[in-house]
Amino acid sequence: MKLQSILALVPVSLLAACAGTMHMTPVDGPIAKQSQVEVISGAVQKMDISFATPSSESCQGHLVAITPEQAASDLAPMWDKVYGIKYYANNVDHTKSEHYTAAVTCNKGTTMEIETYQNREQVFQGIARDNSGNVYKVSMP
Repeated sequence: MKLQSILALVPVSLLAACAGTMHMTPVDGPIAKQSQVEVISGAVQKMDISFATPSSESCQGHLVAITPEQAASDLAPMWDKVYGIKYYANNVDHTKSEHYTAAVTCNKGTTMEIETYQNREQVFQGIARDNSGNVYKVSMP
């Protein structure tokens, strides 16, 4: 097996081995404008994501690695909106081997795109956008 292939599998295996919690904090859209904003918490287990929304929707998705050969994310502007100007270009775009995406579906019709990456401090952070125009800051402590 080529060394490049082995190295490409390392970040995936690190996340796959993890079982933990994911938090999504609304930062833009209708939910973020409510007087009381609820953080969505969920589970990450072997690349599978599951959580319930404040409206009691059950949601599930699966994280997959984004390779350097894949096109730039259409969520790049959301990264910049959540983390600051040029954040995506300066941080996330250069770490594609540790960059993941998930298409999440919920049982009452909500869909969500989630992207995460492992930053220099070895912490997974990310963004999410749902089909109602809400944008979330994602953390996986």
